Amino acid sequence: MNYKWDGCTGEETILRIMTLGDLDELTGLIKSKGKEALKEVFLRNTHRFHGKNRAFWQVVLEVSDEEFEREAKRNFRNASKLKYFV
Repeated sequence: MNYKWDGCTGEETILRIMTLGDLDELTGLIKSKGKEALKEVFLRNTHRFHGKNRAFWQVVLEVSDEEFEREAKRNFRNASKLKYFV
């Protein structure tokens, strides 16, 4: 699958593969980038992973709940709450 549909490269492409890729693409990504590099990308972008996708990458990259929560608190998108004005 082409993950560079809008010309983005680098970390954005990695994130797209991590969230949209099939099993073969995910194993290829792990082999080419390595677990430590993917772990850093995962922790910098905690706001983009939810539910089963988050749990999958936490297990595969061996990220503890405490480590995930600590990085999520540093992330502005996770830490801030939008106020609803009616």
